[in-house]
Amino acid sequence: MARICSACRHEHVESINLELFDKTPLRKVSEKYGLSLSAVARHAKHLPPELFQPAEVRRATAAIERIGVLDQRVDEIYQAATAGNDPKLALRALKELRGIIELYSRLTGELQNAGTVNNTLVLAQAPEWLSTRALLLDALQPYPQAREAVIKALGAAGNV
Repeated sequence: MARICSACRHEHVESINLELFDKTPLRKVSEKYGLSLSAVARHAKHLPPELFQPAEVRRATAAIERIGVLDQRVDEIYQAATAGNDPKLALRALKELRGIIELYSRLTGELQNAGTVNNTLVLAQAPEWLSTRALLLDALQPYPQAREAVIKALGAAGNV
């Protein structure tokens, strides 16, 4: 029988996870919370990868999940209205579905105002770019002048 992770059972598991997210050295986390170094290392390996994504990506993912739930509920109402021969309710549900699709498309960058696509804006909001940008800026932390130059260049291109 597998043992339960001691870090997962720890009363400060959320703080431990935040420390790991902030890339605090494992030894420091183990000392701070009274866990063995190997326990912290094992714990870090089974944390969901989403935890290590930038906050913007996590928020966007949560919003998309909530939109999916709304979409499902409105679709159920539409199906019931259609089955119950209630055309007014069916049309209102379709209107809501249209709004949900538009909201989802705007959030994911598939749809821009006025029907035109600004590829720079779409790329600047892409989760892959946000993650890469965060990694790049973190890697440049020990080199403040280079980091500033990269931030300035990205800002000029509209990618910060």
